[in-house]
Amino acid sequence: MQHAELYVNDILLDLPNDSLIALSYAVNTLTDLKSVQGNISNSISLPDTANNRRALGYPEDLNFNGASVIRKKQPCRYVQNGVDVIPQGNLRIVGASKGSLKIVISSGNTDFFDLLTGKLRDLDLSAYDHVWNFNNVIDSRTHTDGYIYPIINYGNLSNNTGEVHGQAIYPGEMRPAVFVKTVVDEIIKQAGTLNSSGVSIPAGYTLNNQILADPVTAPIYNNLILPFSSDKFIHSKRYSDLYSAQNLKAQQTNTLTYAGLDNGNVVSIPFNVSISDTGHLFDTVYWTAPQIMTVDIDVLFPHIYIHRNGSVSDNIKGIYMKIYKIPPGGSTDLSSHPEYKIFEPQNLGFDENDKDFFNFRMQLPGVNVVPGDRLVIAMETAGHSGSTTAIFYPNIELNITLNSDNVLYGEQVQIESVLPDMTTSDFLKFIQFFFCAVIQTDNINKTVNIVPFGHIIQNLPLALDWSDKITNDGEDFDVQIGDYSQQNEARWKHDDTVSPDTYGNGSFYLPDENLDLYQDIYDLPFAASFEQLVLGGFNTTFINKIPDLNALDYNGLVFSTQTEDRILLLNKVDTTISYRDPSTPTPINGNIPFTYFTSTSGGADLTLKSIFANHYQDLVNVLSDQRKLTCYLKLNEMDIQTLDFFKPVYIGKYQSYFYISKITDFTGIKPVKVELIRL
Repeated sequence: MQHAELYVNDILLDLPNDSLIALSYAVNTLTDLKSVQGNISNSISLPDTANNRRALGYPEDLNFNGASVIRKKQPCRYVQNGVDVIPQGNLRIVGASKGSLKIVISSGNTDFFDLLTGKLRDLDLSAYDHVWNFNNVIDSRTHTDGYIYPIINYGNLSNNTGEVHGQAIYPGEMRPAVFVKTVVDEIIKQAGTLNSSGVSIPAGYTLNNQILADPVTAPIYNNLILPFSSDKFIHSKRYSDLYSAQNLKAQQTNTLTYAGLDNGNVVSIPFNVSISDTGHLFDTVYWTAPQIMTVDIDVLFPHIYIHRNGSVSDNIKGIYMKIYKIPPGGSTDLSSHPEYKIFEPQNLGFDENDKDFFNFRMQLPGVNVVPGDRLVIAMETAGHSGSTTAIFYPNIELNITLNSDNVLYGEQVQIESVLPDMTTSDFLKFIQFFFCAVIQTDNINKTVNIVPFGHIIQNLPLALDWSDKITNDGEDFDVQIGDYSQQNEARWKHDDTVSPDTYGNGSFYLPDENLDLYQDIYDLPFAASFEQLVLGGFNTTFINKIPDLNALDYNGLVFSTQTEDRILLLNKVDTTISYRDPSTPTPINGNIPFTYFTSTSGGADLTLKSIFANHYQDLVNVLSDQRKLTCYLKLNEMDIQTLDFFKPVYIGKYQSYFYISKITDFTGIKPVKVELIRL
């Protein structure tokens, strides 16, 4: 007699008497290198008892507003014959019918990947915040995790040592890259659920990454970086959330009258009400920058009236509206410093002595400021003869807001902002493909395991002997696993700046004439790259974003060419190069972080030919003589509780070792259907 117990929030549920909970377990099936499998139960119909409704928090009224219940997983535990078959799982309510509540239980990868709902740029990498300056760029060359400023030729470097771009590199023209291993570590660490306030609470997973245990894959993984390859170097949302509190919103609620002013008078416009000025940066006239940053300025004048005395035959405007930026220590006598003017959107004037202007607006985005810069709104009177009177009616509004679209040299950098615009789950699937790895989650120990397929082969001495578990019920051998062909190609993403389009692509071959000749098995989310000589003979990656080297200056780069996301390898060289700040060169020795995609020495690199040769050989050996055994095994609860997909099993009947691919509808009562891949 089987005995089963299902607990939700440590409350024992009432289970049906006439049905079993069938559980399925799966890992990478090897039929699809891009997918991640998980564990899930069949649909279970629970009796509609008061105890079950109370345990599940399910109200009597099916029309209730119960999103917090029916749209949320609830922690559960499933015990069969005294064995924790699912020690830690999640239960979902999927529906209801007369007399029953329908639920599904999940665990393993299914639950973990459900936690990965965000994008790479949503990761909190605040531990690596830093100021983008000369010293931090130089110091980063010794980093082995977090960020580094690699030497990449965006079109700003040459190999001619007779010119400045061929002699030294300016840190203000460099961009940070992020170590792939840091990204993977943080994805695992930060995977979590949202609380009622929308804040992600980490689920407490740790990473067991066996890629680092392989002498071939470890150097690749440790030196793999995600370089900046976007069109703009922008701040992250975290930066905006942090510093948007310094945004200014001010008003002038009174009427301002300036009567009888002579030509050339410059008058600052005051604002008597600060609606928002958390940083206390505004003194009613001047807004003072607290740091290097970029801001947007927006001023609205609901009603301006202008009157001029004297002749109007010269058709001279009445006033000029302006925005000034006064440098630190600069004079507030704006008439003596016309160079402080940064904006003059429109001249307000007339052909007669009286004129009204309504809803006049000045908008100036992307103003770069340094600490101590002061911004002020002003008017200047004009006219060849007589005088000018200007009346500004109430409710003038000034907004100075943070602009996160441009990181300035000297500003704080949040490195998540340079990451590709892709989801965290897709990135882990890329890592799985790139290293031919198996991802499996251990919910008991809260561990996410990333294991190269070759390690399963290495575990043959640890194989479990399941010879006595085989039955004669419906054994079936297939000679093809999944949808492979003779030639199986993967391709880097198309990029207009990389030619030929097939550069870096690769394939693996299976000697089976019964298979189709060719297929594409994976399109990578990154583009390939190639290298050029720079700085007098050093090889490094070229990402062609600046087509005109002569257009450069010390005010920063303007990336005019669109490129796709890239992934590169570091090549730290024990040599000396010069960094300039901005023009004086400083020699720096050791750990110079050049980059590459294709190895010049013939060693392992990022071309897919190399990836398949170095990471896929064990899988290709298995696929070269494909055999999948579908059989029924007499597995018990202890077999399921101790199930380890990374350990092969041995079945004496076939004198073969197998990789466990899938276990379907385990109940513990009858033999269970198992898919095994022969190794």
